[in-house]
Amino acid sequence: MKTTYLVLSVLTIVVASSTSTFSSPLQKTAVYVSPDGNDANSGISPETPLLNLQQALETAKSNKIFLILAESGEYAPGKGLSSDGDYGVRIEASGIRLVGGWDKAFVGQDGTSRLDGKNGLAHVLFITNSDHFTLQNFTISGGNADGKETNTMCGGGISAIDIRDSLFSNIRFENCLAHFLGGGLFMESGSNNRVYADFVSNAGYFGGGADFRYESGLVVEGDFTANTNAFDGGGLYLYQCSNGTISGRFTDNRTRWTGAGLALCRCNAISVGGCFSGNRSENGGGIYLDMSSSCNVNAVVTNNSVKMAGGGLSMESGNSNVIRGYFSDNRANIGGGIHVRWPGAHTVDSTVVSNVANFRGGGVMVEKGRGLSLLGEVSGNTAGLQGGGVCITASASNRLTVLLRYNSADNGGGLFMQSSSNDSVSCHVLSNRAGKGGSGITVQNGRDFILSGCFFDRNMGTNAQLRLTSSTGNTGFMLVSNRFVTDDGDPSAAIFEDGNTDLTGRTMVGNRFSGYRNGELYRNQNGKTVPGVDVRLLNQPGEPAHIASKAEGNVADRP
Repeated sequence: MKTTYLVLSVLTIVVASSTSTFSSPLQKTAVYVSPDGNDANSGISPETPLLNLQQALETAKSNKIFLILAESGEYAPGKGLSSDGDYGVRIEASGIRLVGGWDKAFVGQDGTSRLDGKNGLAHVLFITNSDHFTLQNFTISGGNADGKETNTMCGGGISAIDIRDSLFSNIRFENCLAHFLGGGLFMESGSNNRVYADFVSNAGYFGGGADFRYESGLVVEGDFTANTNAFDGGGLYLYQCSNGTISGRFTDNRTRWTGAGLALCRCNAISVGGCFSGNRSENGGGIYLDMSSSCNVNAVVTNNSVKMAGGGLSMESGNSNVIRGYFSDNRANIGGGIHVRWPGAHTVDSTVVSNVANFRGGGVMVEKGRGLSLLGEVSGNTAGLQGGGVCITASASNRLTVLLRYNSADNGGGLFMQSSSNDSVSCHVLSNRAGKGGSGITVQNGRDFILSGCFFDRNMGTNAQLRLTSSTGNTGFMLVSNRFVTDDGDPSAAIFEDGNTDLTGRTMVGNRFSGYRNGELYRNQNGKTVPGVDVRLLNQPGEPAHIASKAEGNVADRP
């Protein structure tokens, strides 16, 4: 009996001890905030919520609590937010979770909490020097970074500087303004931050929706809609960021200069996905890459337009970027779908269809490029002047292995190449049209050009499927193992040469011509022709019709 009593006593002591130790922390696991709260309350129970978010943050710090719960409803200057003009809440703490959208009893989430600066706060939230900070279920609106005070020109909604490993989840930025960077959100000098947010109707000089600078390991996902700015990145702007991922829907954003949807400047290893539609700018309607390298774009880019270059995407300088995806119904003066300028060993492997350029490059325009690889499909595009599918000018050492079909232009229905050198073309060129010449391909003033393994079929124009035109001489051409097919009765030639005929270094080997009963295989401006029924002249080196120093193995199929 004594033994039993001792055991029961011990059990009683253990249970009592564990209860007193475990129950106390349960009473202080969160700080509670409500639009109907009172700062005279303790804030550490659902029945005694605070009103002011800054007070809630201080209460959490003093009680070593890392969770703040905010009831749904609106918080504004003087009613939950500070009214001093610089910021509604200043956060400088690590490990804090600020979660909105709770019901009255704080037992479930029924929406989001709105933090509205009423256009009187430079930043609705100012976050600095914080690690592992979390913000969830909030709408941020009415911030106005007007620059009246020092360091208040960036991030009308939120300005976040030097934060790391932090999470913004289910956040909506709307109607915020910055007189410099990041209308909705400005984030700088951080690492491994994740932002899952929507940006609607915000404005700034750079990054109308959001502006990120010197960030590494960044993840951004959300909708960017109807944001505007004066310079770059109507929806989103990244500057010197690295190893990040961007995805979402970029719709109806506007900028006066570049990248209405998204602009990347001096960035490295950024992956871009999502949909870009209805964006408008001067250059790069959907996406703009400037001096950025090792970036990967795999996106659907449709119905964007610009006044100048790159209706869907414009890329300048940089190196080793890869552009994939679907580009359609974009419009520009040059490069209706995609525009590339300056050297860089980029790869474009995309489906580019139904884009329009007023002048050059209905699908793709390349200016002063070097080392570009163009693959994929370029179809159904239109240019007012040159290169219905693709136009390449003043470039070198590019490689084209692409399907060109149903494109149209005044000259070079499928492809127009001007003043370029050391380029290699191996394409299927099908059913393109040109009003004046070169229904399939036109090459003007080229040098050391290789046309190998191409298939020309039923391209329609006034002179030939392949036009070689020059004022200074097309030199060093190699026409090897190509096939030219036409319908019986087409009066145009397979190849037409005009301009300066004093050419050197020409090689024409192993080409096949089919269906040229009534046209010619090869014609030049001096009236020299190779009839379709007699291919022997094509295999005679030095023949005046083609002036090839090496000519052999060419075949004409009799229809």
